[in-house]
Amino acid sequence: MRYHAGMTSPGDPSIFEPVRYPQWQRALGSRWWKPWLALLIFGLIYGGSLLLLRAGVNALGPGVRADEVPWFLLLLNLSLIGLIPASMLAVRLGYWHPAGSLLSLWQRMRWGWLLRAWAVSWLAMGPLLLLDLFLVAPHPIDLRGQMLWPVVMLLFLTPLQCAGEELAFRGLAAQVVGSFFRQRVVSIALSLLIPSLLFAMMHGPQDGPLFLARFGLGLLFGWLTLRTGGLEAAIALHTLNNQTAFLDAIFTNQLQEALFMTKVDWITAVVQLLLVGLAAWIIWRAYQNREAARWTLPHWPAQKPVATAEANESRAAQG
Repeated sequence: MRYHAGMTSPGDPSIFEPVRYPQWQRALGSRWWKPWLALLIFGLIYGGSLLLLRAGVNALGPGVRADEVPWFLLLLNLSLIGLIPASMLAVRLGYWHPAGSLLSLWQRMRWGWLLRAWAVSWLAMGPLLLLDLFLVAPHPIDLRGQMLWPVVMLLFLTPLQCAGEELAFRGLAAQVVGSFFRQRVVSIALSLLIPSLLFAMMHGPQDGPLFLARFGLGLLFGWLTLRTGGLEAAIALHTLNNQTAFLDAIFTNQLQEALFMTKVDWITAVVQLLLVGLAAWIIWRAYQNREAARWTLPHWPAQKPVATAEANESRAAQG
């Protein structure tokens, strides 16, 4: 990927250097205090959204019981959806860059690619969901539970919830980390590791295998973002991963256990990472085969270096 405008800040990549997604805010022009300001704004806005959500729950009174699965799922989704405006406003008000610069190097959401990535993910995850439901699942399918509202939320709120997590972790967190380092290798490595650790830790109490699975998922989502130059593929795969997992839990009447999961065995963790890794590889191949040429920023023609002030003075003296 190559940046398409002047990079004038000291220490920023030049116009002829490749720019990867984690260093995008730095390439657009950043100072040492801008990442800190963006994080402060993010914290204030997201904290405010949680307070508003809590006020809304209190206003509804005893009719809202957070210990009931449908209500808990709704409140969890709404709380994570609040990450979307918090992350985008943090970029707009903290870095003073277009909010779309958080979405991709093209400073906008590539909706067609997002939908294709989600559809392609089904090639790997869909058959495996059916296999688990009919051959591997330890519990028989039970359609007697309360399915309507969980399925509705799964279809309409889960994509937004996953988008919120991706904008916060693979987006804002990765670009904040990338803003601090000029060296591309260091910037990319830390922008993958640190947000993935935060993503895994955010899920609360968990044992080693479950933490490894979530940390590995964060790395896979970050890798897709890095390779495709935007968050669309990571959002699509994250959405499908959650949808297939919760569909399995809903059909087997294990939704409560899935929501409050704190431990898994090592085999389950490794198998999940392998399956999501396969889906990530299929998405990447689909991007290479169809999307890469369309979304590759143009290579700028070679130009002569701009004359320095010393060279101008020398030329003037000779004239």
